[in-house]
Amino acid sequence: FNIVGLEFEGGWQGGQTASSDMWTAAGRVYVGPTFKRFVPYAGLSTGVYRQSLNSTSDTGSTRGVFAGLKFRLPLAVFVKAEYQWVHLPEEALIKMDNKYLLGAGLSF
Repeated sequence: FNIVGLEFEGGWQGGQTASSDMWTAAGRVYVGPTFKRFVPYAGLSTGVYRQSLNSTSDTGSTRGVFAGLKFRLPLAVFVKAEYQWVHLPEEALIKMDNKYLLGAGLSF
């Protein structure tokens, strides 16, 4: 029975052109009570990003709020769906306000 959790998230997103992309890394803390195999959760995140657009790049910090639902499978495996509200600095090359996440992982 876990009610508070810590996670690390890394991500990459390609752009519309071959010379554009975005990398992110974030530490996250969340509250998520367990209901049998289901874990609804919500939390806060903070991290860094790196954006590339043509020959220009930008690196900075990001923060956000997220909410989602995990479904626990046998052997400490889980799948999850999540919505994230993301804040990037005004100077960011590519604007981003939110993102959807579908994923799988291991819980220890």
